[in-house]
Amino acid sequence: MVRYGFTRLKDRLVDSDTMSNGAMEPVAQTTGGSEKTQEPKQQVDQRAFRDGYEPAEGDVFIAVLGVTGAGKSTFISKCTEKEVSIGHNLQACTQEVGVFLCKSRDFNIYLVDTPGFDDTDRSDTEVLKEIASWLTASYSNSIKLHGIIYLHRITDPRMQGSGMRNLHMFKRLCGDQNLANVVMATCQWERVLEADGVERERQLKETHNFWGYMVERGSKIHRHYNNRESALRLIDSLVSGNTARPKIVLDIQAQMVDEGKDLADTAAGQAVDDAIAKERQRFAKQIAESQADLREALASRDRETADILRQHQDEMNERVRKLDKEHSALQVSLERLQEERFAKMKKALEDAEKVSAEARQMMEMAKKEQAQNKKALLDQIRAKDAAEAKHKKEMAELQAKVEALQTPSAKPAEKPKEYAIALFDFSGETLGDLAFKKGDRIRIITKSENVNEWWTGELHGKIGLFPANYTTIDTDEPPPTPTKAGSVSSQKSRVRSPPGINSLILWPCSLSLWAEKFFFVAYTSDLYGNLPKDFPIDRKADNNGNRCIIFGEGDSYYIHYHDALMQCWTQRSDDFLKHYPEAEKYLTAYEQFGCPQCVSLGSNSQYFIRTAWGASYNIPKDAETYLGNMALVENFWFGKNGAWVATKYDGSRCWDLKGQYPGLIERIRTGINGETRISTLAMNPKDDTQWVLLWKNGLAAYNIGTQYPIDSFEIEEFFTKNFGCTWANK
Repeated sequence: MVRYGFTRLKDRLVDSDTMSNGAMEPVAQTTGGSEKTQEPKQQVDQRAFRDGYEPAEGDVFIAVLGVTGAGKSTFISKCTEKEVSIGHNLQACTQEVGVFLCKSRDFNIYLVDTPGFDDTDRSDTEVLKEIASWLTASYSNSIKLHGIIYLHRITDPRMQGSGMRNLHMFKRLCGDQNLANVVMATCQWERVLEADGVERERQLKETHNFWGYMVERGSKIHRHYNNRESALRLIDSLVSGNTARPKIVLDIQAQMVDEGKDLADTAAGQAVDDAIAKERQRFAKQIAESQADLREALASRDRETADILRQHQDEMNERVRKLDKEHSALQVSLERLQEERFAKMKKALEDAEKVSAEARQMMEMAKKEQAQNKKALLDQIRAKDAAEAKHKKEMAELQAKVEALQTPSAKPAEKPKEYAIALFDFSGETLGDLAFKKGDRIRIITKSENVNEWWTGELHGKIGLFPANYTTIDTDEPPPTPTKAGSVSSQKSRVRSPPGINSLILWPCSLSLWAEKFFFVAYTSDLYGNLPKDFPIDRKADNNGNRCIIFGEGDSYYIHYHDALMQCWTQRSDDFLKHYPEAEKYLTAYEQFGCPQCVSLGSNSQYFIRTAWGASYNIPKDAETYLGNMALVENFWFGKNGAWVATKYDGSRCWDLKGQYPGLIERIRTGINGETRISTLAMNPKDDTQWVLLWKNGLAAYNIGTQYPIDSFEIEEFFTKNFGCTWANK
């Protein structure tokens, strides 16, 4: 694990003659009356010792040491709030020295994470070499520590032999003169009883061979409670906000860099070597004893025992060879130590450059692919724009034709317009065909005497070809020109539909909401409330339960229904003419030629009316712009603050709820149980939270509203009784 940030700049490794002035300073020390200056063999960019960050005034360096498993990496992760690799078993995770930045308000604090001694996979010699390598390299580049934190597990019941050996080596590494800059921190208090921990802490402080010697020379003792606040207090005990405090030179740094000693000749190296020698003597004694036992076994011809002893001897000899190898490894000079470190750093840089090259290659491939995708997307957008432009042009031409056909002529027509009544359904076989339903009334544009040919006609604003033999000629007079409407108040007017025209509309349901008023109509029953005075609410024997009731501004309302003879009746209030004069004109002129298919009233005299003859409307400008050809719009409903919903003859749905009517958009978009076709809808123009929706499969959804709420039980009972809703999914 490399923590030097070699990926940041290639010039991390440079020769000493390429360093900028003042970047590195040779270290001088007077020994035995003569001045000896040791020039560092190689120098490193200062950022290599700062986790890749630029040097800054007042930078603080603190080393964190301790045996494997003491929690050094965990401690650093608490301080830096960064993820540091942590081992959770007997194997150490930190294998190399790493540097991590801990931001302070006034200066940068760099924590030096070190591999632990007493590791199951690495000898103390290897660990000491790694630590010494970093300490000497940093010291050679004018970086000195401000202090050391030594972590010790309070869970250890007593100072074991390996613990004593490592503590002895640590003191040799530091030097007595630096112990005042050492914090001995006990950790893992959460894993012991308080009383046991306090007793062990007392023994550590008061025992001279444990921590007593160090405390006498100024070392501090603190507890670390495995949280960020506790960790920062430990650091503060060393720096105390004073960046001008003296820095320390460890004995191992002075001995190797200033005095030119090999690692084995340093006090720390000798401590490790002494431990190696003791271990070797112990194994040598065991080998000698094993040899004597082997001779006795051979003399008594005890082959089984002899084989066991030979195996034991082989194991002991292997351990001795390993110890000899560790002893030899300590015979390393500063130059060799730094060459090994710089070789590692160079390899890390090369590996990082290799990874960077691969990353650059992948980025280039990704950019190339992105460019290709962008081009394909632009081509799709251009094709779509061209198709939309073509469609708009065609629709504009068609609209112009329709408007021209609908515009009254200044001169009397030379002959009346002709119409054809559909005898069968025709869905249209190719593009340009005029589809129709049985009973539709088609205006004939061009025809021939041969009924087996295709004629040109117009229906619902659409012009196309249709088979003449699917229709019969209608001899009725064309609809009259609208005349000025008078108020019919609450009077009934009855008009028979012209013969042969299947324009009688059956409403499975009529829904209307306006402020506190509501009226729901279905074949079986009605649901209503808060109606105007004298409102005609009664079901009559002759209206067959087939009614359309719509509320508008003030006391406006419009009612259309059929009697038992299937004749049409209408009732409109005085306020209807007052608030919706244009709607009144249209209905007066055209409703006799077919029942209204949709009547919708909104605020500010807005309305939408669709009949068999066509449509009349005054809707929000943004809705008209969005919908385009209004001849294709079948239904339109008004909401509050310009909100609207519309459906077209092709079944598509359009809407702009202006951020109102919660839940309605999702219902319009997704439908229910696979059904998206809307039968009818009501939004309260005075309550932007109240709406009721009925699909063509008979299922319904609603939101009772906040200003004029309706009893949900009554709503559900109405739809259950009339349409069989179960309300498993509202």
